[in-house]
Amino acid sequence: MKSRISFFLSPICLIISINSYAQVKQAKLEKEKADSVKLFYITEAAVRNPILRQIVVSTEVTGNSTIKSDLYGNRLFEGKVAQSRTSALLTLPLVSWGKNSITGSFLFEHSEFSLSDIKTASPEYQGIFQDPKLSRNTVGFNASYQRIDSLFGRNVVYAANINGVTAKTGSIQRVNFLGTVIINLKQTATTNFSAGLVLNIDKSINFPIFPVVTYWHKFPNEMELNVNLPQQAYLRKNFNSKLSASVGTTISISSAFFEYPDQAFIPQNFNYTVMGLQNGVGIEYRLAKKIMISLNGGIQTPLSARAFKVGERSADYFINNKICPSPYVKLSVSLLPLFKTIF
Repeated sequence: MKSRISFFLSPICLIISINSYAQVKQAKLEKEKADSVKLFYITEAAVRNPILRQIVVSTEVTGNSTIKSDLYGNRLFEGKVAQSRTSALLTLPLVSWGKNSITGSFLFEHSEFSLSDIKTASPEYQGIFQDPKLSRNTVGFNASYQRIDSLFGRNVVYAANINGVTAKTGSIQRVNFLGTVIINLKQTATTNFSAGLVLNIDKSINFPIFPVVTYWHKFPNEMELNVNLPQQAYLRKNFNSKLSASVGTTISISSAFFEYPDQAFIPQNFNYTVMGLQNGVGIEYRLAKKIMISLNGGIQTPLSARAFKVGERSADYFINNKICPSPYVKLSVSLLPLFKTIF
């Protein structure tokens, strides 16, 4: 479930600072219940950072863009492509004891692709484009174990995750395992810095080990810098207790599964993954105590768009698409944490 890895890596970084900060406040508020104090700071952190929210429903539309597609290194077709995507992500704590906790996440994603002005390189390829509008449903899950501890006097999180994604009932088409260690390096009232390493066991991924970094800083003018690598980096400004605006860059990854049993020159089952950079602005409004509504828009620049056989490495792709930048708009409704832990 490569497209959602960052949804539980960055929260791990943030929860370290939330946990330690809440402990300090808890000592000053001994009359308050510990769970209430922790939930308050988790909720406030989720207001600033959408990746900490427990339910997120969004719809994203990408405008028409020029596409050039190669099959095994040779031109397949040229034309225009537009994409829309609706997703729902639910993350819930399942059980916790001592310094340990287990969380479950469920993802549903509906993608639609619209092709137009298609010019195939050969008449034999016409059969692939009998229906220029394609829609696919993808279901994913994540089961995660975390332990918050200390190392060399600093808070540290150890995590293990199993992720699955599929478009077929009764089977899982792609599975990966993650092992994560993240340590809090700096924590003040205006700055938080955490970093760590992730071991990603996934046959389709080319980089089994990669770093993760979370940096947050609040400037004197109330502007906030949020960096959650490798997912996003943005500046955020609060206008009042309910309204805020942001500008920055986010990596967007979408994944869909296709099946073409009647085409001899392509695999019967394959995974099509698009990764791109979304540069733009957004506004967000706190509609109710636990409900946020967001509107984002800007330019999406695809970095890679490839198809590879299910169960094979993504580097062994047979279709490589070059897609030009295009405008995008995204509307999201999210629910702030209802429980004392995000994990």
